[in-house]
Amino acid sequence: MENIKIERFLDRDAFSLFYQIFNERNGCHWTQEQFKQSLRNQPYLNFLVFKKEDEILGIVSYSIINPWNKKMYDIEYAKDDMITSYMKSYQKKVMGA
Repeated sequence: MENIKIERFLDRDAFSLFYQIFNERNGCHWTQEQFKQSLRNQPYLNFLVFKKEDEILGIVSYSIINPWNKKMYDIEYAKDDMITSYMKSYQKKVMGA
């Protein structure tokens, strides 16, 4: 896939999208402040945001060092199956998983 940029943080748009997905997936109604605090309480949690121009194609949460000493790589959002495959291959290449 060409011209995909990977950011290592949640910008305002990615945060809003992830917040919406979190509430829908978990059937809850957290406020943005509750969601922000939850993320602050997990300092080991990192993010990758896959973008093409200004469009968010995918969001990944990952952790290499955490209290459970497990590698974690979760696809939180993917625009389509093609970006899902791309993010999985990125995981294998970068994290060796």
